[in-house]
Amino acid sequence: MNSLMIKPYEGQKDWSAIFNLFQACQTVDHLTEDESLADLKLGLSSPNVNPQKDIRLWTDAKGQLLGLVGIEPQVSKNVIDGYFGLYIHPSVRASNLGKEMMRWCEARIQKIGQQKRCPVQLRTYTLEQQTEQNHLLEQQGFKVDRQFITMAKSLESPLSIPELPSGFQLSHIQRKQDVSAWVDLFNESFIDHWDHHELTLKQAEYWRSQPNYQPELDLVAIAPNGTFAAFCKCQLNSDQIGWIEWLGTRRTFRKLGLGKTILLAGLSQLQKAGVTTAKLSVDADSLTGATKLYQSVDFKPVATWYSWVKPLSRQNLSQLFPQQATA
Repeated sequence: MNSLMIKPYEGQKDWSAIFNLFQACQTVDHLTEDESLADLKLGLSSPNVNPQKDIRLWTDAKGQLLGLVGIEPQVSKNVIDGYFGLYIHPSVRASNLGKEMMRWCEARIQKIGQQKRCPVQLRTYTLEQQTEQNHLLEQQGFKVDRQFITMAKSLESPLSIPELPSGFQLSHIQRKQDVSAWVDLFNESFIDHWDHHELTLKQAEYWRSQPNYQPELDLVAIAPNGTFAAFCKCQLNSDQIGWIEWLGTRRTFRKLGLGKTILLAGLSQLQKAGVTTAKLSVDADSLTGATKLYQSVDFKPVATWYSWVKPLSRQNLSQLFPQQATA
């Protein structure tokens, strides 16, 4: 393993190798459609990611890609979360490559924390069946602090969509000026959710610029006074699996049935697009009753995700900010 070389990400030039690495990991880890190549590409191109500094690739002497990691810093109220994705070729998982990649992640997020003068921690997600990666994370001091459930529903039967409350109307994001109102709706809907990070207008515009974005799958419920009250953002994957990416209701408009109505409206749009199965991910410990909502329309659990976190130790923070160290 001493012959491995580490290099920065070079965009399109690296995509053939990244595809091969992803396919090798997918075969062993059974990632299926829960973690797609399109999602990986979206993450590596996120406006929060500095491609030259936040992504690294490890190759052997022949140029074969054996490891890939990308880290996306997101700022919350009092800490910077470094969300990272880790891909290690199955042929080298018994080596120390994984540990080396984790050390790189920690050094990178520490550097960001030093620049922002803010505490930092690393975060990532894995599927329950990714036993090798889960073991690696445990070895490196990560702890599971939340679980998420992937749920699925058949769309092969007709759907019944309840009527919206009087005066409300269903629409979708059509005008550029609507995006800012949608961002406000998103943030107000999720402000009381676990691990919420404020969505920016730049991020929302980035999502809308993707080739697979379809405005008719980006639904909003509009209140009589014109306020965006609830939303359901859906997406079609290349394998024709439909996803409910985001579903939310503003606090002041909850308990009106908007969530269920707009969810079923989103599923109907997916059904019209030819989708036979819809999926979504939900916080297993959600305080808003989201799991019960999805169960009420026949979504069933099909996979479990772990959320892993590793806060920076007090010792490391003191090294980063010696002038702020306290007894």
